[in-house]
Amino acid sequence: MTAPTRVLLADDSPFLCRLLGMYLEQAGDFRVIGTALTGRAAIEQFRELVPDVVALDLMMPDLDGVQILREMMAVRRTPVVVITGASGMDAVLTLRALEAGASDFVMKFDPLSSRSPETVRTEIVEKLRRAARRAAGEDPNLPAAALAPARRPETLLPAVAVVGASTGGPQALRQMLATLPDSFAGAVVIVQHVPATFSARLAGDLGRFCRLPVAELREQERLRAGEVGIAPGGRHLVLESHRRVSFQRFNGEANCPSIDLAMESAAAVYGPNAVGVLLTGMGNDGAHGLSVIHQRGGKTMAQEPATCVVAGMPGAAIARGVAGFVGSPAAIGERLAALISASAGAVHVC
Repeated sequence: MTAPTRVLLADDSPFLCRLLGMYLEQAGDFRVIGTALTGRAAIEQFRELVPDVVALDLMMPDLDGVQILREMMAVRRTPVVVITGASGMDAVLTLRALEAGASDFVMKFDPLSSRSPETVRTEIVEKLRRAARRAAGEDPNLPAAALAPARRPETLLPAVAVVGASTGGPQALRQMLATLPDSFAGAVVIVQHVPATFSARLAGDLGRFCRLPVAELREQERLRAGEVGIAPGGRHLVLESHRRVSFQRFNGEANCPSIDLAMESAAAVYGPNAVGVLLTGMGNDGAHGLSVIHQRGGKTMAQEPATCVVAGMPGAAIARGVAGFVGSPAAIGERLAALISASAGAVHVC
């Protein structure tokens, strides 16, 4: 019989701690080993109890959740699922938590939203379970999309780069985008694992570090040369012909938005003019998608594991032998700029 996952709960509300504890105990495969009502107590219990996974509220009375998370990660790499709200400040803190190494996020129940208490309960249980499984190397793959024949690449768009990231992604994306020149001739599509309410905020944040325009993508929007598009959180992004993008509903798959699905669709539409980039993240989302781009003759890159917050995703691609170039985010940006030349208007061989 598998031992239950040992969970530390950190929230300043005793009621919410009891409620979360009830959810997890009733799930059957968790055991709550500690409850902390302050940030300092959370860090102390983290050191003493050695939990398998942590559920952490971002708004604690003495320390903010990001500071708590950083102190925990300095002690020991452990999956942490952040409990967050939907306000602007929550979005900022959540993105900072991603950079600091949070595994995932659960949005608190909001009576004004369409999410029911039961939906929130399911998300809490599933995301804590998934984080623990990923840390143990048991991350499930999304079903592979059908491999369609490559179509003729779009004209006037020399290449499309699909960049996938998860845990630690925002910081890596900043470093990569900062190296792209304003003469960059390709289109960049970023697929970062974030909740639906945070992708627009991520676009605004990344725009401060990039010479190119950065914006959240919309349904049936056309990709444009020299622009960066962010996949909306909470839906899967698919690249279509005529430079269009569309979205598929999230149905509880392991990762959303799916990096694999976005990369597979890019390979099918753009063939050898597709470029796949896989940055820091837990699990293996994107490794299959990168292999499909590689099979279609496109260029592939992965972040050097030693520079990652969590090396699972790029490490999986490197282990498969499908990463044509491995380097830091800045080195990847420089290589991407060299690949897609504004003067030649074509993808060059590495």
